[in-house]
Amino acid sequence: MTVGVIGLGRMGSAVARRLAEKGFELVLWTRDREKLGKVAKELGAEAASSPREVAEKADYIHIVVSDDHALYGVTIGPEGVLSAQEPTTIINQVTCTIKASTSIAGVASSKGFGYVEAPIIGGPRTVERGEAIIPCSSDDEEACGAESLLALGSVVYLGRPPKALAAKLGFNHVFLGIVSALADAFALVEAYGIEWENYVNLVLSKTWLSGIVARYGDRLRLGGKTSFAAKLAAKDARYVAEALAELGLDASLAAAITNHYAAMIREGYGDADYPSVAGFFAMLGRKLREGKAKN
Repeated sequence: MTVGVIGLGRMGSAVARRLAEKGFELVLWTRDREKLGKVAKELGAEAASSPREVAEKADYIHIVVSDDHALYGVTIGPEGVLSAQEPTTIINQVTCTIKASTSIAGVASSKGFGYVEAPIIGGPRTVERGEAIIPCSSDDEEACGAESLLALGSVVYLGRPPKALAAKLGFNHVFLGIVSALADAFALVEAYGIEWENYVNLVLSKTWLSGIVARYGDRLRLGGKTSFAAKLAAKDARYVAEALAELGLDASLAAAITNHYAAMIREGYGDADYPSVAGFFAMLGRKLREGKAKN
């Protein structure tokens, strides 16, 4: 079986490495030609010249790009997957908007392509271990049993699209909400003269929140290694807000989370790890206190 992977960022590269480890023959594509050549050489994979070429050579295509814009480009663009003459099966692993997923699913169906919605819950290291949780939606339940998909972790069939994407957006909303609430708490205590590290050790560690804080650990600080960038967290939070608003549901919390990460991006921290929004807002609270002290 030949499997295509389109998109070789942190997550896409992890998907490609896992599939190579499990013995799949790979054909790869990403916009960055230098990175494409490097990863293809590392994995003994073929480097394609376009998403269309990937579709022409692969039985299944894992798409792991960053957002709606990139997803549209690699699927319905002039050299996109859906311009291939022979239909294949698209496995969309992008955290995109529900509108994007349903529109691409419609075009894929009209052209005879299989379409599987399979966003990933878990980070790159989880994927490389084959331990990701993958909510899956397709008109054909058997499509969620694709060998290349099962190689990445535990696949949970939820029904027809966009149910898998709704599940993934909901999950992201929860964990982004948790760290955003910590960010507000840290800003508050810092503004009133309590260092957030002391607040964690003296107060939060004695409550049920201790497990949550311990889970993130040093990732709450600015400056650590990035697993999932703040700019992508902002995108995901915005997509949740849009999905809720389209249903006529309250989207104020999702909008607030979006604004938290937008503030990080404005200050040049868009590539920081997403939990460090807590450390970022702690810094804002501390600056506020120091500014008042000077006055």
